[in-house]
Amino acid sequence: MKDDLFLSRELYKTYEEKVCAFLKVKGQATPADLKDVLGGLSRKFSIPLLEKMDQNRVTFLKDGIRKLLK
Repeated sequence: MKDDLFLSRELYKTYEEKVCAFLKVKGQATPADLKDVLGGLSRKFSIPLLEKMDQNRVTFLKDGIRKLLK
């Protein structure tokens, strides 16, 4: 994710599936909403994870709200 943060592909995929499922139902979410979806992951890990999903074109962020791209 970042130079000092690592995550296995399997765990990333699990988190991606959870975020996608949530966004399919809700349509959009704030980082705080997604923190709960990610099992209470701290901001130190959740924000880089969500940014990685943006980079992978799974989600996008606009005005503090994340939505699905897929």
